[in-house]
Amino acid sequence: MNTSRGSVATGVKRLPRSKCWWLQVSIVLKLAFDIKRAGLCYNSLHLRGQHYIQGPKQCYNCLAIGHLAHACKDKALCSQCGGNHNTETCEDIEDSSRSCQQCLAVDRKAKLPIDLTNPKYDHSPFNNACQPQPRPFVTKISIFEPPSSFPIT
Repeated sequence: MNTSRGSVATGVKRLPRSKCWWLQVSIVLKLAFDIKRAGLCYNSLHLRGQHYIQGPKQCYNCLAIGHLAHACKDKALCSQCGGNHNTETCEDIEDSSRSCQQCLAVDRKAKLPIDLTNPKYDHSPFNNACQPQPRPFVTKISIFEPPSSFPIT
C-alpha cells in the first residue's frame, strides 16, 4: 500500500487490550508531522494523526509499574477479581467488579478503609488513570570514614 510522496505503509495493527487500531508506516519525518497536523485519508476515511507516547512498563503478573512479567518476582494478582492467580486463569470473569485491583491492593496493604463506590477505584489497572503509589526508591549509601593516619588537607 503506497501513500503520498512514495512512503510505504507496512501494515495495520491493533493496540493490545484496546479498540484502537494504528497504521504502521515507514515514512520520512516531515510526512509524519504532516499526518499529525492534517490527518490521513485511507479508504475514504479521514484518520486523525496523533503522536504516540509509550506508557511505562507494566507487569501482567503482579500489575505493578516498572517491570515486565518475565522479570517479576512478586505473587500474581488477578486484574479481574484480585485473587492470587493470573488473569488468564480467572474463573470469576463474569462476576468481576469494575474496580482496579492494583489500587485496592495498595490501599489494603496500607490498611486504609476501602469503599468500592469511590471513583478512584473505577478504572482498569492497565488504564493511564491508574496512579497507585510507586514503590519507594532505595539507595544504599556507604559512609567512608578515613583512617586517623589519613592526611586531611
